[in-house]
Amino acid sequence: MQLAADNVIEFGRVRMSLRPTLWAAIRLDRAHGLQSLVRGITDGSLSVMSDILRESADPSEFDPNMLLVIGPDGLGTTLGQLQGPMLRHVFALYGIDPDHRPATSKALAKAKLSDPFAELFSVATGVLGWSPETAYAASPAEIIEANRGRTRFVNDLLRALFPGKPKDDPEAQLDAELDREGLAALKAMAA
Repeated sequence: MQLAADNVIEFGRVRMSLRPTLWAAIRLDRAHGLQSLVRGITDGSLSVMSDILRESADPSEFDPNMLLVIGPDGLGTTLGQLQGPMLRHVFALYGIDPDHRPATSKALAKAKLSDPFAELFSVATGVLGWSPETAYAASPAEIIEANRGRTRFVNDLLRALFPGKPKDDPEAQLDAELDREGLAALKAMAA
C-alpha cells in the first residue's frame, strides 16, 4: 500500500493533483460507490470523472472545464489518457493496492464492515487522537499505516515491560489482525 499516493492528471496545459483523502472517499462512496466509480471511469462517464475531480483535486488546481477540452486525437483518446490515473486514484481512495493480491478471497469476504470509512474515521480520531480535520485530510492508507505503527509501538512497549515467551510469532499475529481490521475490509468492498 503506497502512502501519499497522489495521482497527477495531465491533459494538455491542464495539470491537477488528486489527493485520496478520507473526506473525498466518503463523499464519492455516498454518491456512487466503488463499482459505479470504476464503471463510470472505464465507460468514460464525464459526470463521474467530474465528481472525482471536484472532490479530490487541489482547489488551487481544480478546473471544472478540464473534461470539456478535447485533445487533437478526439474524445475517446482524451478520456483514455485520464482513465489510468483516475482508476489508480479511486483505488487509493478505498485503500486498495491493485498490485497486492490478498491471501484468500474468503478471508476478505468475512472482513466486510458496514461502513469502513466510519471505521477509519473512528480509528483516526479515537485511537490515534487526530482531530476530525486531520482525519478527513488523510488518505485511508495513511490512517491504516499510522494505526499499524501505533499498535506495533504499544506491543513492543508491552513486551519490554512484561517479558516472557510468546506463544506464537507476535509479528505475524499482529499483521493478520491489522489486515483484518483495516485494509482487508476496504479490499472486500471491491469484491
